[in-house]
Amino acid sequence: MASERVKVAIFGPVFQELLDRYITHLSADAGRFVVLGVATNLPQLRQNLTTMQPDVLIAEGLAAEASELVAFLSQECPCPVVLVIPAAWGHMRGQFEALPKVEQVLVEPGVQYLEVINLAWTVGNTYNLKRSAAAPASEVYRTLPGDSRLVLPGLRRFAFWSSKGGVGKTTLAVNFWYRLNQIGVKALLMGFDTPDDIAPLLRLTYHPNSMEFYNRPGPDGFLASIQKKDGFDVILAPETEELAASVAARKASEPNSVESLIAHAASRNYGAIVMDLPPTEADMAVKPLAQATTVVFVALPTFADAVKLGRSVNLLTQRLAAQHRIPKENMCYVLNQSRPGDRFNAESVSATAAAMGSGWCPPLVAAIPFDERVRDLQVDGKLPVVHLDNIGAGVDSLVRNWYGGQVVSLSAAPKKRGLLGKLFGAA
Repeated sequence: MASERVKVAIFGPVFQELLDRYITHLSADAGRFVVLGVATNLPQLRQNLTTMQPDVLIAEGLAAEASELVAFLSQECPCPVVLVIPAAWGHMRGQFEALPKVEQVLVEPGVQYLEVINLAWTVGNTYNLKRSAAAPASEVYRTLPGDSRLVLPGLRRFAFWSSKGGVGKTTLAVNFWYRLNQIGVKALLMGFDTPDDIAPLLRLTYHPNSMEFYNRPGPDGFLASIQKKDGFDVILAPETEELAASVAARKASEPNSVESLIAHAASRNYGAIVMDLPPTEADMAVKPLAQATTVVFVALPTFADAVKLGRSVNLLTQRLAAQHRIPKENMCYVLNQSRPGDRFNAESVSATAAAMGSGWCPPLVAAIPFDERVRDLQVDGKLPVVHLDNIGAGVDSLVRNWYGGQVVSLSAAPKKRGLLGKLFGAA
């Protein structure tokens, strides 16, 4: 199933500049976008947004006074916004970023307008996914062509977990998160293990991290906790085990708890939250598990991993069922570092996990091949999903399990189209 085109509204002070920067490129990329309208003043923008219902607004400063634009975006704008502001407004960047509808703020000079367009695709596509989650069930659940699986759009909270360390869980979670962002699903990566292995994998520093939110819960603390990798959002775990234990001990109702952080993330305009959990059954793993909508177990093709998989499934289906029941259909496992001819293969892992656990094993949704080049790439700070076709194919099979054909790769070749004659055509 092809993804719907993202419907774009544009706002800026000079039409010719908007034409050169955005409209020409958006119209040429008709496979992904349709331009609904262009406004050069606030009254015109209000009318456009009311009648046209875009998925995303590309807005430039100076088309209104700064205070007027803040008021409009905070009180009247119905859709997410990618905002470009002049250097003179640079001191207001944080104020704009704190507005719920503003997803990205870029400051002139030096803005790459093709980057703005790609951001608009990601933001608009994510908005569509979340909006579809509120649609009637008959519209939300769709069957993939030639496939019996149901795909549920909207926000998903993925928990990648294994109660056994060293299985490649963090590597898989990071590459899955990165691929989601690449294909247009705005995804947040959240680490809960201490020290957080996400940091060296992505060449990030250990600070800022989630302690920014825990110390000052709310929008400002949440935004301050975010680091970025290639423009994609990451929140790392607290730096020390002592801090993590202190946070994990807080009640769910407290504003600076693990549950509150995840709830705040879910209130933002993300299409997916990918949580990398520690290999333990302690609170710092159990609490995020209880907030997940989908659990992805990770195992190696060994007897020990199969036993741990069975134990982990038992924890969720029995011990944690009273706290948060995750339907069995929302559990699955990935076999990592598999090789042809493995003596202990996927069938053996599934059978052993079922026998050692609750009598049931989640379905296998992807097998990631062993590739000795992965370590070398990680030494260089590179992601296997980008540089190794076999790893990319394995991660893609995992992505398709939930998103199917509803998202289109950003690298898909745009279809050419006449410019002004079809500029305001129907979606």
